[in-house]
Amino acid sequence: MALVSIIVPVYNVEKYLEQCINSLLNQTMKDIEVICVDDGSTDSSSRILNEFSSRDPRVQVISKENTGYGDSMNRGIARAKGKYIGIVESDDYVLPDMFSSLLREAKRTGADVVKSNYHSFSESSGLNYEEILNGIPYHKILNPKDYEKIWKIIPSIWSALYRKDFLKKNGIMFHATPGASYQDVSFGYKVLLSTEKMVCVPEAYLCYRSDNENSSVKSTKKVFCIMDEFGEIKKYIRQKRLESMMPIILREQFTHYTGNYYRIDSIYQYAFLQRMREEFVQDYESGYADQSLWSESDWELLHQIMRNPEEYFESTNIDYLNKYKYKEYAINHCLPKIGAEKIIDSAERIIIYGAGMYGQKLLGKLSDKSKIIGFAVTSLKSDMPKEIQGIPVYGIQDLKGFHSEAVVLVAMKKVTQQPVLEVLKSYGFQSVISIDSI
Repeated sequence: MALVSIIVPVYNVEKYLEQCINSLLNQTMKDIEVICVDDGSTDSSSRILNEFSSRDPRVQVISKENTGYGDSMNRGIARAKGKYIGIVESDDYVLPDMFSSLLREAKRTGADVVKSNYHSFSESSGLNYEEILNGIPYHKILNPKDYEKIWKIIPSIWSALYRKDFLKKNGIMFHATPGASYQDVSFGYKVLLSTEKMVCVPEAYLCYRSDNENSSVKSTKKVFCIMDEFGEIKKYIRQKRLESMMPIILREQFTHYTGNYYRIDSIYQYAFLQRMREEFVQDYESGYADQSLWSESDWELLHQIMRNPEEYFESTNIDYLNKYKYKEYAINHCLPKIGAEKIIDSAERIIIYGAGMYGQKLLGKLSDKSKIIGFAVTSLKSDMPKEIQGIPVYGIQDLKGFHSEAVVLVAMKKVTQQPVLEVLKSYGFQSVISIDSI
């Protein structure tokens, strides 16, 4: 039986996969198993994995439909036979002594988690040592709750070794939300919340690729994923009765949210900011905001966003600054899913606002036309057709009864959408997607 099980989540990474797997099989420590979870890849990743598996029995392949990163990781951990768990992303690679060195430290200290620094690299640059653990004692058993700086470290869950029975005992799993991102965040914080025996080492063994354009963290459409992950963290805190840690989590939540605000597409920022405000007002009123843990600038920004998110939006959103003045931005923050396609697929009823070229082109893109109530226009005129391609045309006032159940797709040029969005807001429509190109 292998001592260390290394989980490798795989999705359409043919360009880098061989380098990753070879680096694992070339470890100085041979008592390992490499569990590759293929998340429905459509490139040659599946073939590459099967070739490795046929040559080396230490490579196991789990093939499944595309259900997302979190589900892949959970399935890999469930399959693992090793006493310890390692995680390696399929576009990264590791140095030959990574797992022998981390295992040696785990055995020496009896730690639940051994955490190392890492190297970053790209095709155009060499390895750059990233000492993310700078200022934290090395080679010493510590409780993360006693070291504030540990909570500020980026998750980097792949530069560590975990004792499997520690993960199992504490119910530490990934948040298995299809199509999501940031699922390493909730896993990383669950680990820090649960362990009292962590050891950090100064060396760097994992080589983190920074130039993969297909990396999910680079997607600008996964708007609310970071919020879903902190919802998962708070759920874990409640289950484990760790409410005393909420002030630290709230501070880190703010750092993640403000960083994500500038990462996402500007058209989604208003919706993101509104939901952000709601969450922080609720936690602030619950007494979880400890000013002593915050920098002065962040504390002031927190209050600005809670007090007047519109003001912050107007001073930071590039489209607003360019005078495209949306007050009800692209998607309503109450929508539970992310990305226009997923929202449309999950909608029970759909209204297409705009019966012109944009609306008609959009109709042709929708696969399920049975959900469509009709085209909507601001006001019906006598010369307008009663239906287009079999879809009836209504004045929007005639459809206001669907304000709570229908998703409205606003299909027109961006610069003409502001009055329409104001009309929809006045009628109480709760789910609105702004589409300015087809």
